[in-house]
Amino acid sequence: MRQLSRYAISLAVAGSCLVATLPTEAPAQGATAGASINQGVRNARSLIRQANRLADALGEAPCDFILRNNILEQSERMLDQLWDLMQAAELAGATGLAEDLDAAGQNLADAREYYDEECGGPSRVGVLSSGIFARKFVEIDIAAGGIQAVLPNRTFLGSESGGVPRTGLFATDRDATGASVSASLKFDTSGLLSVPLNFGSGTSSSWTKLGFFYAHASSDQTIGTIDVGAGSQILVPGPLGGASGFAFPLGAPAQGVTYSNDLSKAGGRVDFGQTTRLPNNLSVDLYGSLGYARTSFDERFSGTISGLNFRYDSDAHVDQMKLRLGAGLRKEIALQGGLTFSYGGYGEIGPDFSWGSGRDRLSVTGFADSSTSPSAARTAPGYRLGLTAGVQTSAGFKLSLEGAYMRESALPVFDRDGNNPTRLELKSGDVWTGMVRGSLRF
Repeated sequence: MRQLSRYAISLAVAGSCLVATLPTEAPAQGATAGASINQGVRNARSLIRQANRLADALGEAPCDFILRNNILEQSERMLDQLWDLMQAAELAGATGLAEDLDAAGQNLADAREYYDEECGGPSRVGVLSSGIFARKFVEIDIAAGGIQAVLPNRTFLGSESGGVPRTGLFATDRDATGASVSASLKFDTSGLLSVPLNFGSGTSSSWTKLGFFYAHASSDQTIGTIDVGAGSQILVPGPLGGASGFAFPLGAPAQGVTYSNDLSKAGGRVDFGQTTRLPNNLSVDLYGSLGYARTSFDERFSGTISGLNFRYDSDAHVDQMKLRLGAGLRKEIALQGGLTFSYGGYGEIGPDFSWGSGRDRLSVTGFADSSTSPSAARTAPGYRLGLTAGVQTSAGFKLSLEGAYMRESALPVFDRDGNNPTRLELKSGDVWTGMVRGSLRF
């Protein structure tokens, strides 16, 4: 068995083994000696089982998991204890037990050598070689969950009373719900990209991540009757303004009114970042990203006034480039059975460059449809804040929960004032997500 340079002798365990294996001289001490023998053997066998578990972890677990959970330090202490117990067993004449301790120690020493080869060279307790703290890795991530969106305010119809027209008669429900899925591929780039920032005693590596996502949310609202009273009339502004709209008789209500919309967004991004692992099992992530997304939106507002059916059909497509700077903090806690519990949070912020176009169309029974195709552009800040918690196995599989809030900066809104053609505006809204995330690192 290879002996390391330090001898952290466990006197209690070694003494127990000696007592357990040396013969006794006084018959009156037989019961005590028998108990000591059994306890010493149990202690030695327990130590052998612990050593075998450490060897399995060194041979199978990812390098960063080994470092996070202090398995290197544990293995060195274990080698010292096995060596001391083996010598004690040999002195006591317990040859079989000494051979088992020697075999367990050799197995653990071999696992340490395998770790040194796979994870960047020889490592001693508390010492990392050449700033490399983990083997090259690839991580695959898939997530799915629900979303709750609060869309920008949007209004329909108008009214006229005493010769004074007003728009924005009815405001629709702003809430929309749906689902989201995402996937990413993350890989170590320490050999290609240098780490821009170093934190004291922490060890850092660089990485790149490619991500893709799709989200969909919708809303259906049954409104019923919109009544402006006997002395007013309902106005239906037209997409082209002026004469493309309609004014209905005094007191005529809008009946059977419904509203629905569909919002979908798909895109991808590339992140360049670094992770710094601190001695207290804290990890700090710093990253920057460039992303592209395309938003599709359509809405329908319809009803009946004075026996005539009316319907707005509107749709828009918005392209968006996103720049982000982000930071994350994560705490890891080692559990039994090779599991690691982690929790943390992150935040990112940056400018969104958006441009889009759409079509607004009005249909009224007995009249030709009218439509227009407005466009818009906007530059505005966007940001995202999130919390995560999950459990990872020694094999590199992690299951986690994530909750996040996003400020969306380019949600399309059609503005109709009754005098001018419909304008397309890009406005901000709020989105909350709850995701279940599974990832595998190898």
